[in-house]
Amino acid sequence: MGLWMSAKTVLQRVVEDEKAPVMTRVRALQQVQHPELAMLRRLLVDTKTRTKPVPAKLKALASLRYVQELSLRKLRKEQKTAQHKTDNALGI
Repeated sequence: MGLWMSAKTVLQRVVEDEKAPVMTRVRALQQVQHPELAMLRRLLVDTKTRTKPVPAKLKALASLRYVQELSLRKLRKEQKTAQHKTDNALGI
């Protein structure tokens, strides 16, 4: 394990930091190329342990990114199965 955190980890921590300014959190979420679905779910779901509500701008962006990631994963899965079916000429 490296000494320094990766850029993705730092950005995700900024997104989840309740004390950070809203626009900083929004920009950090925009900069993460492929955010983790668990992080996006944590932003979207209201829990009893949350002290402050998630800002509307951040919640809206998180929902858009969640849909994008799900569609991307679905597309990758379809491409993988289509490629797997056409690789073998004998069908084995």
